[in-house]
Amino acid sequence: MVDAVVSHVVESIAEIVMNTVADEIGLLTGVETEVRKLASNFKKIRGVLDDAEERMIKDSNVKAWLEELEDICYEMDDILDEWNTMILKWNLKEDGVIAGTPQKKKNVCSFISSSCFCVKKLGGRRDIAIKIRKLNGRLESVINEMRQFKFLSNLSGSSSSSQVWKRVSSTSMVDVSNVQGRVSDLNILVKKLLGESSNGGDASGIKIMSIVGLGGIGKTTLAQLVCNDSRVKGHFDQQIWVCVSDPFDEIKVARAMIQSLKKDSSNLDELDPLLREINRMTYGRRFILVLDDVWTEDYTKFEPFLNSLKDGSHGSTILLTTRNVKVARVFGATYLHKVEILEESESWSLFTQIAFSGENRNKREELEDYGKKIIKKCNGLPLAIKTIASLLRFKSSADEWRNLLCSNIWDLEIAEVQLFPHLYLSYKNLPAPLKRCFTFCAVFPKDELIDVDKLIKIWMAEGYLGGLSSVENIDIEAKGREYFEILARLSFFQEFYKDVLFMFEQRITKFKIHDIVHDFAQYLTKEKSLVIEGVSNKLLDESKAIGSKNLRHVFLFDKGAIPNEAYTIKINGYPRGFFGDGFMMRTLSLDLLSSLSNVRELSLCKCKLTLLTSQVENLIHLRYLDLSNNEDLKELPTAVCSLCNLQTLDISYCGITRLPQGSERLISLRHFIFKGNSLSLEGVNKLTRLQYLVGGVDSMQLGWLKDLNQLGGDLQINMNDNAVPEILKAELRSKIRLHGISISGFFTRSTDTLEALDPPPNLQLLSIGRLTITEFPARVMTKVDNLKWLEITAMFKLSTLPPCGKLPSLEKLIIFYVPCFKFLGRSFLGIEETEGGTSASSSYSTIGFPKLKELSISSCKIWEEWEDVTQVEEDDTTLSIMPRLQALHLNACPKLKALPHRLLRKASAIEIITLNKHSYSTSQVLSKPPNEQWWLEYGKRHGKGPRYIIQNWEQMARVNFI
Repeated sequence: MVDAVVSHVVESIAEIVMNTVADEIGLLTGVETEVRKLASNFKKIRGVLDDAEERMIKDSNVKAWLEELEDICYEMDDILDEWNTMILKWNLKEDGVIAGTPQKKKNVCSFISSSCFCVKKLGGRRDIAIKIRKLNGRLESVINEMRQFKFLSNLSGSSSSSQVWKRVSSTSMVDVSNVQGRVSDLNILVKKLLGESSNGGDASGIKIMSIVGLGGIGKTTLAQLVCNDSRVKGHFDQQIWVCVSDPFDEIKVARAMIQSLKKDSSNLDELDPLLREINRMTYGRRFILVLDDVWTEDYTKFEPFLNSLKDGSHGSTILLTTRNVKVARVFGATYLHKVEILEESESWSLFTQIAFSGENRNKREELEDYGKKIIKKCNGLPLAIKTIASLLRFKSSADEWRNLLCSNIWDLEIAEVQLFPHLYLSYKNLPAPLKRCFTFCAVFPKDELIDVDKLIKIWMAEGYLGGLSSVENIDIEAKGREYFEILARLSFFQEFYKDVLFMFEQRITKFKIHDIVHDFAQYLTKEKSLVIEGVSNKLLDESKAIGSKNLRHVFLFDKGAIPNEAYTIKINGYPRGFFGDGFMMRTLSLDLLSSLSNVRELSLCKCKLTLLTSQVENLIHLRYLDLSNNEDLKELPTAVCSLCNLQTLDISYCGITRLPQGSERLISLRHFIFKGNSLSLEGVNKLTRLQYLVGGVDSMQLGWLKDLNQLGGDLQINMNDNAVPEILKAELRSKIRLHGISISGFFTRSTDTLEALDPPPNLQLLSIGRLTITEFPARVMTKVDNLKWLEITAMFKLSTLPPCGKLPSLEKLIIFYVPCFKFLGRSFLGIEETEGGTSASSSYSTIGFPKLKELSISSCKIWEEWEDVTQVEEDDTTLSIMPRLQALHLNACPKLKALPHRLLRKASAIEIITLNKHSYSTSQVLSKPPNEQWWLEYGKRHGKGPRYIIQNWEQMARVNFI
C-alpha cells in the first residue's frame, strides 16, 4: 500500500516540475534543489518498500516506520496538489477567466494590478517552498531510520527474496470425508474430463481445462477430488500433479512431473532433456496433468511443456487451477469452471465438523446459536470457515464464542497467520496503482452493491489512474475500467450485475466484495478507513470527534428512515474522502468543512441538504462532488466555480435549474450528471473539457453543445418539433467520442428533426422512441455504419419499419410497441425485387443484417405478416440473410400468422427462438415448421445442432414457449 502512495508522489513531482517548465513559472532560488532532492529521496525509499511491506506484518517497528512514511507521502501529495492548483488559478487569472471578462488594454492600473499579481505568485511559491523544505527534513529522518532496518533493495522491480507468508505446496491426496459440498462441481468436471467431444482439445489434441476462483475458495480441494474420483482413475492411464505457484520455474515443474510419474530426475539439469523424458514417459498414454496454483501469464513458459505432451493418447487433459481468469485463457483453456462459495448448509456442516469436535461436542446446544452467526461472517469461504472453526475448537465457553462473534476477523491473530496469507499472495503481485484501487474498497460497507462507473470516478479523483494533464489520458476512464476488470479476473470482486447490452456480450455495472476479502482490505488499511452504519444511533454525542489522526476515508450511512433532526459531526485528522449517504445535515457545518480541507471526494447524497455553503471554495483539492437526491437544494453557490480541480459534479434529482455564473472556471470538469433535473444548459458550452454529459438534454438547447467536441458516452435528447436549427448548430457529427444517442419526445410529429440529425461517425447505440412520426426517415440509416445496437420503441404512428438490414455493423435490434404496423416486408432486410430477381440496394444488399446476433420484436398488436423469401432465394447461395443471428424473440404479437421459415433456414447460426405462448396461436405460428429431417441435416452440416436439441419441434428449446 505504501509503495503505491510513494509511486504516486514520485509521479506527481515529475508532473509538477514538467508543468512548471511548460508554463514558464520559474522556481525560486533553492526550491528547485529541494524538489529534486525530494524526488531523489523518494526513489531511494521506493527501492526497499517490497521488503519493508513484507516485514511490517511481523515487525511493529517497521510498521511504525511505514506509517510515518505514508503520512509524509500524503502530506506531500497535498502540497504538490496545492502547488498545481495555484498554477491553474494563475493561468486562469492571466487568461482573464477568473475575472469573467476579457483582458483590458494595459494602463497604469493594469500595470499595478499585474505587479501585485506577480507579488502574490512569489508569495505563493515561497509558501510552497517552505512546506517542501520541512517535509524534506522529515524525509531525511525517515531515510536515516531506514538504514537501521537494513532492508533488501529492489530497484529492479523484482520481488523480494524474503517471504513472510510463503505458499504451502499442495498434493493430490485428500480425505474425501472431510470435504463438504462440491458434489455438483465434481460431477460437472468429471463429465467434461471423460467426454470425447471432437472439439474439446487444442491443435495437439490435448484438452485444457481450468478451475478458477478466489484464494481459499477450494480450487485445489476440487482438483484433489477430481484426481481421487474412481471414474477419473479408471479413465486415465497416468495422473501427474504439480504445485506450480509463483514464479513458474520450468526446471522445477519438469522435475516434479517426472517424479510424479515415479521416475528419478536427479541426473537431468537442463530443460530440454527433462522435456524429452516427459515426452517418452507420456507417449501413447492417456494422462491427466494437474497444474495447481498457476500465476504466470507468460504462454512461452507453458508452450514447451505442451509440445512435450503432444504424443499422449487422445483424451489426455491438462487441468490447471488459478485465481486469474486471464491465466486460464492465455493457457488456452476451452472450459473454465468457476468455483463459488459454499451453500449455508454446506458451510454449517464444515464448521460443525471442526468446531464441535473434542470437548465442544457436549456443548453444541449451548454454542450452536453463536456458531450459526459466526459462519455468516465467513460468507461461504471454506478456508475462512476452517480457520475460524479451528480456533473455536479450543474455546469451550459461550463468552469466548460471543467475543469472537463481536470481533473483526481482521483483528484475529489466527486470520493473520492462516487466512490472510492466501489473499496477500494475490495482493502482493498487483502493480502499485491496482493495490491502491483494491484497498480503497475498504471504505465501502460490507455487502454494499458498488457502482463500477462511480468507483472509477472516485479512483480518478484519488489519482490512482494517473494525471489528467496529458493528451493520452483523454480516455482515463477506460484505464479505470481496465483496472476494475483485472481485479475482477483475479477474484477480488464477486456477484457481478451486468447491463444487458447484448445477450451474448454483457458489461458489468455493479458488484460486491466478499466479506473476507473486505476484511482483508480493512486489515491492510487499519485506522485509515471508517465505516459507520446507523448514523442516528452512533453519532448522537456531538462533543466527540470520530476516527484516528491517520483517517483517510469516512463512510457514514443510514439505511433506515431519515430522521428529522440534523446531525453535526467532528472528525479527527483530515480525510481525503467523505461519503455521507443518508446522513442528514441540511448544510455543511464549518467544523466539518475545516476537517475536510484535504478532501478529494465529497458525497452528500440523500442528506436533505437545503444549502451548500460558499465556504466550499476552500476545498481546493476536491475532484468528486455528489449532491444527488437533495430535492430541496435549489441552487449552487458561485463559490463552487472556484473548484478548478473538480472532475465530477452530480446534481441528479435536485431542485437546481441552472449552473452558477462563472462555471467556465470549472476547467477540469469531465463528468456533469443531472438526471431528473429540468436544467438550463446555458454556460455549459464553456466547459470544453467536458467528457460526459449525463441527463436529458432538451433539443432546443442542443446548440450549447457545439464546442464540446470531447463529449463521449451516451447523450439523451428530449426531442421537439421545432428543434432543427439547434440540432444543426450542435454539430453532433464532430463528437467522434460519442458512442450512444437516445432520442424521445411524446409530441414530436415531424420527421424533419430526425432528418436533421447528423450522428457522430463512431455511434454504436441509437435508441429512438415515444415519437408520433408516421414514417421513419431512411436517410438516418445511411449515416450510422458503426451502429451495433438499435432500439425502436413506442413509435405510436409508425406503419413501416426502416431498412435495418442495410446496417453493416448492427448486432442487436429491439422493436417494442409499434402498434400501427401490420406488415414486415422485404425492405426491412435491405433487399429489393427487380426484374432480374433479387438485387442490391447497397453494397451490403446480398447480406441482409450481416452481423445481427439478436432480434427482438414485442408488443406489436396488429402485426400480421412477416414476408418470407422465395424458394429460389432460399436456394441462392449468393444471398445471405442474418448469417450470425443467434437469438430471435417474438413476444405479445397475437395476430402474427406464421414465421418466415425459409428466411430462418437462411439464418443458419440461430440457436434460440422465444415465443410468448400467451400471445400467440401456437398452431398458427408453427403451422409450417421445418421438419425433423431438416434438423438432422442441420446437425450434420454444422457438427452440432442448436442449443438444447430435443427430438420434436414443439418441445425443442430452440423454440422456448414462455
